[in-house]
Amino acid sequence: MWFGLCTRWVRSVFGEFPSSIEHVLDEEVHECSLDVKPGLLWSNEQCKKRILAAIPELGETPHPDAMGVSLRTILNYGGDLLAKEEQKQLNDGLKTISVIKPEGNTAEAG
Repeated sequence: MWFGLCTRWVRSVFGEFPSSIEHVLDEEVHECSLDVKPGLLWSNEQCKKRILAAIPELGETPHPDAMGVSLRTILNYGGDLLAKEEQKQLNDGLKTISVIKPEGNTAEAG
């Protein structure tokens, strides 16, 4: 709910902006981290579980706008969702997860 309120506020201040998730699928992930969009990480079950364990507020199916911005952006606008040390732990944990390439090949993260 808070993310929808944030995007509504941004729209009221800056006007309408595109929020299509289609562009998310065109990006390539080289490493799982807080700097990656949830829309790119959600298909990796390990990433999804780790993120939801740390940020249950996202829910099983996050708001589409949340899927198109980095986790770090969500945490920055979410206020006190995670302390800095918890953010570091989540980021370090995500970096240990292998990146799943769209072709079905995997590349070791890190």
